[in-house]
Amino acid sequence: MIAEVSAIRDKTTCVEVGDLVISVDNRLISSLKSAEEVQILLRHGTNLVLRKRDAIVSQYMRSRPFPTSTNNTTTTPTTVFNSYAAPPPPPPPYNSIRNRSYSMDRISDITSYTNITRKDQENESARSSPTRSIHRNYQPSSNGHLFRQMSRSAYVKSTRCEEYRHTTHNDAISVSHFSEGAEEQLLKTITELVSTEENFVRDVQKLVNQYLKPTNLPLLETADRLLRIQTSFLLSLLDAAGDVVHSFIVSQQQLRDSLIRISALFVNKCNKFKIYSDYSAAYLRFQQNKKELNDIAVKLEKLNISGEQSESAQSLLIKPIQRILKYPLFLQQIKDNCFKGSVEWQQGEQALTKMQALAEYVNEMQRLTEQYGQTIEEISSKNGTISRMNFSQLLMFAHINWLNCPENRSRPIACVAFVFTSLILIFCPTLSKNKANVYRILPIAEVEVNESNTQSSQQQYVFILIHIGLSRESVYHFCCCQAEIKNHFIKSIRKAAATIAKEQRRPISGSSQSDGGYSSERHIP
Repeated sequence: MIAEVSAIRDKTTCVEVGDLVISVDNRLISSLKSAEEVQILLRHGTNLVLRKRDAIVSQYMRSRPFPTSTNNTTTTPTTVFNSYAAPPPPPPPYNSIRNRSYSMDRISDITSYTNITRKDQENESARSSPTRSIHRNYQPSSNGHLFRQMSRSAYVKSTRCEEYRHTTHNDAISVSHFSEGAEEQLLKTITELVSTEENFVRDVQKLVNQYLKPTNLPLLETADRLLRIQTSFLLSLLDAAGDVVHSFIVSQQQLRDSLIRISALFVNKCNKFKIYSDYSAAYLRFQQNKKELNDIAVKLEKLNISGEQSESAQSLLIKPIQRILKYPLFLQQIKDNCFKGSVEWQQGEQALTKMQALAEYVNEMQRLTEQYGQTIEEISSKNGTISRMNFSQLLMFAHINWLNCPENRSRPIACVAFVFTSLILIFCPTLSKNKANVYRILPIAEVEVNESNTQSSQQQYVFILIHIGLSRESVYHFCCCQAEIKNHFIKSIRKAAATIAKEQRRPISGSSQSDGGYSSERHIP
């Protein structure tokens, strides 16, 4: 491929019609395979090398001019190019840039940029503005038209040259935000994250539409909710990644913006990913139901049209559990390849901490489901509290000692306490081995919590629950192994009670005025 200048608007420059473009940003034009690659490179490039048509003279064109001497003699002819597309619009006022914020569903900016100077904002608007708008408005018909656009953008007024005449050399120095090799690794990580997310959403769609809906498995409801959440996340992820995924050339500023938006997206969406805990529990119940599993397995096998093991129902069912554990690995790579202390590093660390805590939460919920899930289902079915004993509504789980258990008053009884959003379940596995389950269900609205007033050395570990809903109050004395567990237990109960009291105060109305009022109360401007 070859490229040459076909038109010049500024006659004061040293560029002439017919000058040959040798390279752009150290990439040889002759090494490119198509005119489209040349156009993209010229549109985003900042450093051109030209060869005179009648003499071998290199022309170095930079994004901003160097200081010139006061006399008229120059050693190297230099031409200033601001950009290779239409000049960008003037940047918005600094205050408006500083006050922009991002939402949970559409990560478009980050408030951490408030300390960027006005000059950096102007440079940023030229470097990292989305190329999608350029592609939408600019459709080159030929290489000649491209160079006419380039010549128009190369026009520099003499007054502007005078303005830059006293610019220092430090202004022309570009600062690298990533270590050697890190930029390439970050681009690879983002591309892999997006592509694997697209494949994952397609797999979940196939699982729901091809297997779960025709067989109407109990997993369907949870998997369908998971699909809606992941589809929304994928759209937000594509928006956050921006041009980094699709552009042939990406500036460091574009890469930094993309990293910050992606990390912020994980922080904002982390709470919605608790759906994976529900899915893991539903999947475990499905696997434990041996009686129906054999019959269902035959039906699912017939629905595998391709016959490939990778597209079988069993293979697709396990993928959501595998996916949630991969997110921290992507975020770890992002953090490791950013300079410590930078904005993108800090945002990546916050996202990584959140997702690691989520992975631990999902693993813990899966362990609880394996150990106590069946027992809780039996208790729920017997007492008609199925909807209120869902692990998705679990606020806290702890091993405690019941000091005054009626079934065995001779010694403290080890038990397991579950604090849900509407009730407390006290279960004694040691007393339930040889007879019916020993447990107590205490509705949150009917419970008072008191810290023990005893003067013993164990005072900091003891607390009392009083069930006031009965004709005769029942008093339960419990002891924790750590004061921290006790404080967390009491805090969880009071939090649940405050939530119930707030719900009871809410007017029972379907009017928009009622709903809107409470919405504005939660989101105070």
